[in-house]
Amino acid sequence: MGFYTLSGKPRWACAMCGMYSSRKFSVKRHINNLHDGIGNIVSFIDYIACRRNGTYFPNPIPNYLVKQTQTVAPNNRPLDVMKDELFRTALRKSFGYT
Repeated sequence: MGFYTLSGKPRWACAMCGMYSSRKFSVKRHINNLHDGIGNIVSFIDYIACRRNGTYFPNPIPNYLVKQTQTVAPNNRPLDVMKDELFRTALRKSFGYT
């Protein structure tokens, strides 16, 4: 079994993915932001015990993977934007949404 290292004492954990923190509101914020508010906050000790029993599953996405972010806005040319708008307008008319 692996070891958990953290500068503070881990006290709370997200039951869905295992994110842990010494502050309960950090785990609440994590659940609201990443799991759309659907998830449980459990004590870290309970999380570790339930992981060993198989109640909670390990995080399917490794934490060491770097999230890919788009740093540059897409290059939309005015002609492409106009084509898209004309296509959307034609679809709206064909379905009677105008």
